[in-house]
Amino acid sequence: MGLRTYKTIAVFGAGDCPSTTLCNQTERLGRILHDLGAIVATGAYGGIMEAAAKGAVQAGGEAKGYTFQGEPGNDYITQATDCQALAQKSGIALPYLDYLIRMGYLMDSNGFIAVAGGGSGTGLELVATMVFNDKLWPERRPVSIYKPPSVPGRRWDNKMLRSLLWQFRVSEQTAAMYRIFKDPHAAVRHALS
Repeated sequence: MGLRTYKTIAVFGAGDCPSTTLCNQTERLGRILHDLGAIVATGAYGGIMEAAAKGAVQAGGEAKGYTFQGEPGNDYITQATDCQALAQKSGIALPYLDYLIRMGYLMDSNGFIAVAGGGSGTGLELVATMVFNDKLWPERRPVSIYKPPSVPGRRWDNKMLRSLLWQFRVSEQTAAMYRIFKDPHAAVRHALS
């Protein structure tokens, strides 16, 4: 039997948990990612990032984490990358280089899941996938927005997604890679497609 090939799926989300229910649902998402053969990658901190890593690791999987500004990652990260150390080692004197390195590592994933309810950091990561899909990656990569029923309100809905895709003049081919899901299995299957 051959070696199993794992895809890395980056999970973006708030550094805190807006609700216990959403954190539990994100842990489940992490377990599903592992069960379907993925390695979870996150920004390594708390909240949604920790919940996704926890779910994957408790199911027997791996969680990559990319830290910056010298802050340690959460306890569930099995492969940590200290982006501040890499920035210092580079010798390039650029403010926030560690954050840009972190973003580069996350963008190197095979697919993406943005968990609804995140703030400006999650939004920046989502928009970065649009730029990379439209201009940098030789083949487009799937992006799921996971919005379980526990996330209230009209934010992070199809209207928001259509508006972002239109405002940033994203091509139709790239726009086809973005979908919103209420079901975690469907979100993972799309991210792995």
